[in-house]
This record gives sequence, C-alpha cells and structure tokens, in this order.
Amino acid sequence: PEDPPDPGPSGPSEPVDVSRLAEAVPPDTAAPSRDVRGNAVRYEAAYMLDGQPDTAWRMPGDATGREVLFRLDSPTTISAVGLVNGYAKIEPGYDGYAANRRITAVEWVFDDGTVVPQSLAEEPTMQGVEVDDVTTSAITLRIVAVTEPARGRAGRDYTAISDVAFAGVPA
Repeated sequence: PEDPPDPGPSGPSEPVDVSRLAEAVPPDTAAPSRDVRGNAVRYEAAYMLDGQPDTAWRMPGDATGREVLFRLDSPTTISAVGLVNGYAKIEPGYDGYAANRRITAVEWVFDDGTVVPQSLAEEPTMQGVEVDDVTTSAITLRIVAVTEPARGRAGRDYTAISDVAFAGVPA
C-alpha cells in the first residue's frame, strides 16, 4: 500500500493564545506619569497584549461607551476572550487597581456582528468568557460600565486595562 498523501503545512487545530497576533487601537491614551519611586511610567496600548499585569493601557476619565479595536494578523476563529479590568500594578505605597477606575461590564464585538456581553468582578485577575466559535479579523472591546476612582489623594481618574487575552485558531 502507498503512503497517504502529505496534508501539507497546517496550523493548530486546538485554540491557542492569539493575543500576541493582535494590534490594539485605543480611543485615547493617558500621558506618561511617575511611579512612587519617581520612575517614568507609560500607558501604551501594546501593554494590554504583553501578558504582564503590572503594565497597563489607560485613558483619562470614565471610558464608558468607548471602544478599543484589536486587529488580528489574519482571520482567526476565536473561542474565548478575556481581560484584567483595571491597573493590576501593586507595589509598596501604591495599589493601582484600587486607585484607578475598574471596568465592570464590556461587550466583545466581532466582524460578523456577533456581540458577547461580559460582566466583570472587581478583582485584578484575568476574567474570561467563552465564545461560540466566530471567525474574525478584528475584535472590538466596547466598555459598558466602569467604577468611580478611589476617593481622596489615592484616587486616579483613569480607566485602565492591564491585559487582554484571545484564544483561537488562526485561519
């Protein structure tokens, strides 16, 4: 008997982390600031995709109704999405999660019009939601609700996201 034909190169058939294949386009970005030790801190959109909870994108004020666009390298079948819904940086003298606004509800919107709502707890961990497989080239994160900032001197009137994650299979 002959060997079966070579199927050729193929990508993964099980979902993998495709976050690093995305580019984030935010509605606005806060100016750099300084941490408690005086070091410069930036809040670039790419920090949502770096897998490090002590970095974050943030924008000034209440981001309710604003959208962050994530462009994928190629059409991808997405099966789960998630985020760390605030600035998860905590160090002596500073709790970024408590100080800044935290997102409490979002909608994930895909190319075909599919909308997946997600409610979020006030905890600085990755919170995910499964998606009925949807093939898309972009994912829009619509911010539906946020908290007030902390009161007093510790309060920072910024909406922040430390990390975003997408599980899927590139087409």
